[in-house]
Amino acid sequence: MTIPTDRSPDSTLAFLREGYRFVGDRCDRYGTDIFGTRLLLEPTVCLRGRPAAELFYDNDRFVRRGAMPLRGQLTLTGVGAVQGLDGAAHRARKAMLMSIMTAAAIRHLGQLFDDEWRARIPGWSGAGPVMLFDEVDRLLTRAVCAWSGVPLTGSDEARRTADLHAMIDAPVAVGPPHWRGLLARRRAELWTGDLIERARTGALPAPEGSALRVVAQHQDEQGRPLPRRIAAVELLNILRPAVAVGRFVMFAALALHDHPQWRERGPRRRRGHRELRAQGTGGTPLLPLPVSAL
Repeated sequence: MTIPTDRSPDSTLAFLREGYRFVGDRCDRYGTDIFGTRLLLEPTVCLRGRPAAELFYDNDRFVRRGAMPLRGQLTLTGVGAVQGLDGAAHRARKAMLMSIMTAAAIRHLGQLFDDEWRARIPGWSGAGPVMLFDEVDRLLTRAVCAWSGVPLTGSDEARRTADLHAMIDAPVAVGPPHWRGLLARRRAELWTGDLIERARTGALPAPEGSALRVVAQHQDEQGRPLPRRIAAVELLNILRPAVAVGRFVMFAALALHDHPQWRERGPRRRRGHRELRAQGTGGTPLLPLPVSAL
């Protein structure tokens, strides 16, 4: 089988510009679910579809160590994180993280986010235009910190939200946005490292089953506690991805704005709900939209 090759000598800029549509659009263009290209001048194979996704879970075909570019480790995942481990070390670390993700725990996290959203409705309704993207990041930060057993004071909320946001954006950014991500990663690891240390000494009570307690008490395959910095990295690997979900919340808001007929398929608007007029990151009006539709 001959794999089609993208015509561009390097597709990095197109990938950054097109984002999620990059692979699908080219697969449609070439009439295939697989094609070759170059990203950062490196030969790269792009795939789509369920068989392709299943392929990446075959540990006999892929290794994680060295796969993540260093700039991604230094900002997004953290150096030494589960995403870069193989073999027994990976299995032990992944099992620790997955032990937190029970069905009941995930429902609880969803409920916390729902509660935070509903609590903000009165403030949004009387505030005029609202930057929904920023608001959702703050709500998700509050929800996942409460769920994880991580204390978050009012004075800390803006800083922690901004740092988690900066780490998500930094791997593909250049210049100041990337530097902000590096600084955010350093601040965040110092913060979560302190939380880990306090949880281990008992100075900070960590609820049974919470992410903070599970990570702080985890032992590696040799029966040793995780080094403080590695534990800090893995705690961030629970907080940061939850905040990244805000991107998909925004996709939902945009879709409901562009296709208002879809709102009727969602939950019925409850009596007393008020419409929220918000703006996206580029200032594009997204709403009036019944917040219950999200």
